[in-house]
Order: sequence, then structure tokens, then C-alpha cells
Amino acid sequence: MENKNENNTSIISTGSTSIVRANNSFFITSKILFGDISNLFNEAFCKLNSKHIKEIEVDYLHLFETVPNYLKTNSFNFEADTEEDYNEALKLFLEILAIKPRHFLSIEMVGLCKCGLKDYTGAIEDFTKAIEIDPKYKSAYNFRGAAKYCLKNYSEAIEDFTKAIEIDPKYGHAYRNRGWTKKNLKDYIGAIEDYTK
Repeated sequence: MENKNENNTSIISTGSTSIVRANNSFFITSKILFGDISNLFNEAFCKLNSKHIKEIEVDYLHLFETVPNYLKTNSFNFEADTEEDYNEALKLFLEILAIKPRHFLSIEMVGLCKCGLKDYTGAIEDFTKAIEIDPKYKSAYNFRGAAKYCLKNYSEAIEDFTKAIEIDPKYGHAYRNRGWTKKNLKDYIGAIEDYTK
């Protein structure tokens, strides 16, 4: 008698090869969705983080696009080894945006490259573009606030950190950044509250 649970079309874990077929299906789907920019993104991301990531270890684009909160739950410092690494990463992210102009994750990464190059005004423009595409993009608010902080525009920085917190009340980085900013405004009680949170 034929075992109907182990047919060749199953992608559910019903037989010994079904998991392999499922994994291949997810891989193929990822390549269809991100294939034209995946290699560029991963190379650029590693350049942007070259102080801590020495080679492409995983498919970061796939993880960012498919795993909710991957960026939040994995601590990336966005620190390149050299100015040249920032410039190379920036060039690669701009290549992605020539292919997919509304890829808000790459727009955000362009902003982070510009922060590394101390072009905070340019970074603010990029984070604003990402927010225009996705008004609930909390990390873009957080990073834009950080760029405003670097320009000593503390009141606007606090507005951005607060917006990020409104979107995600458990966003620890935004509380920390808002606390630093309040400290610079000598609002020590407010800073303590944010650090405590």
C-alpha cells in the first residue's frame, strides 16, 4: 500500500525529504523576491559593519525582510573599519536604490553610512525618506533622532525618539537615546526615567 503522506509534492514535514523541499522552497522564494539585490545588500551591510563582521556569514537581507524584529533583537553597531568601507557600503546601497528606489531598508542603511561619514544632514534626509515610505518604521525615527542629536538639535531628537517609543513602547534603544538627549538638556529626572525604563 502506498503511503500518501510521503508524496513528492509535500512541503510539510511528513516524510524524510519534506523539510528539505520546504527549505528549498523558502530559498527559491527568497531568491525571487530579493535575488537582484541580495548579494549587493549583504556585501554593503558587511562593509557598513566591517569593524565587527569580517565576511558575509548569513543572508542579512533575507533575515531583515522575513524575520520580524531581527534588527531589534540582534545588536549591530553600524561601525565600519575605515572611511573607505563606509564609502563602499554607501555606493553599494545606492546601486540597490537604483534598482529598487523604494527599498526603505536600503534607504535607512544609506543614512547610517552617511552618519558614519559625519554627514548628519544627509542622513536625516534619508531617514525621512524611509519614514515617508513606512510611517511606522521605528528604527528610522530612532536613527534620525540620533543624527539630530549629533547636530545638537536636541528638542527635535527627543521628538523622534518619542515617536519611535510610541510605535514600540518596548524599544530600549530609543529610551536610552532619549535619556542621553534629556541629560544634555539638563533634564536629569527625565533622563533617569528613560534609563530606568
